[in-house]
Amino acid sequence: FIQCVGSRMRRPEERPACSSLCCAVSLRQALALPEVRRTIYAMDLRVHAPGGQALANAAETSGVAVRYARPHTLQAGPEGRGVVFRLVDEQGAEIHEQVDLAVLAVGLGPSSQGRELAAACGLETDKQGFVPTNPFAPAVTNRPGLFVAGGAAGPGDAAMATVQGSAAALEALACAPGPDARHDAPAVLVVGGGAAGLACALGLAEGGVAVALLEKTDALGGNPRKHPTVWKGSDTRQAVAAMAEAVMAHPNIEVLRGARLVGLSGRAGAWTGEAEM
Repeated sequence: FIQCVGSRMRRPEERPACSSLCCAVSLRQALALPEVRRTIYAMDLRVHAPGGQALANAAETSGVAVRYARPHTLQAGPEGRGVVFRLVDEQGAEIHEQVDLAVLAVGLGPSSQGRELAAACGLETDKQGFVPTNPFAPAVTNRPGLFVAGGAAGPGDAAMATVQGSAAALEALACAPGPDARHDAPAVLVVGGGAAGLACALGLAEGGVAVALLEKTDALGGNPRKHPTVWKGSDTRQAVAAMAEAVMAHPNIEVLRGARLVGLSGRAGAWTGEAEM
C-alpha cells in the first residue's frame, strides 16, 4: 500500500495537502488481507480521524508493516508479473522492492462534474476546486440558501459526510422557519452550552423548534471561552461569544444556566427530563 500518491504536488493539479482519510482506508484494506504479507509505505502515517488509532493498533498486532519512505517509479516485474519500484529508506539507502500487487492511495480532489456544478451554481471554490465554508458554519457557502456537504467541501470519510449532511439539512430547515415556538413546551433538550451545544440550539431554533439549553456553569461558551484559539483565521472566542449572545436573545430558546440533567425517562419523541439547578 503506497500512500500520498499525487499528494503534496503542484502540477498538473493542485494537491498541496494531506487528504486526511487515505491512511485509515489503507489500514482497513490491509486488515482485510490477513493471509498475505502487507506493507504500508508512507511519508507519515496519519490516523487522526475517529477510530484511526485503533486501526493502526490492530494492524500492528496483525503483522502489517509500516515503512516511512516514498516509493518512486513503479514498473512491471520480471516477465510482466508483479510490480517493482525503488525507494530511499530512513537511513538514506536506495532499495529496490518487488511485490505481487501495489495499491495506490491517491490524493483526493473534486471531480470534473463537481467543478462544473459549482460553477453553474455560482459557488466559490478554492485553488483545489473544493467549496470553502465558514469554519463556524461548515455547511454554509457564499450563496445564501445553497449548502455543501461531503466530498464537495473537501476530503473526508463517510462518517464525516453524514455529519455534514445533517448540518446542511439543519441549515436548510432554518431557511424555511416555522412559527415562533416560544409559547410551546420545549420540544428539544440540548445538554451543554459549549460551541457544539450553541450551534445545535441555534440551528433548531431557527427552524421553529422550541429548545431548552442546559449548561452546568454560569456562562455559555465552553472551552473556547477559557482557552481562545484561532481556527482557519477566525478567533474562536469571538465566534463562540457571538453564538452565545444569539442564543440568549432567541425567542425559541430557553437557557438554564447552573443546571444539570439528573434524570431522563420516556421514549423517543416523548422524553421527560429532570434538571437540578
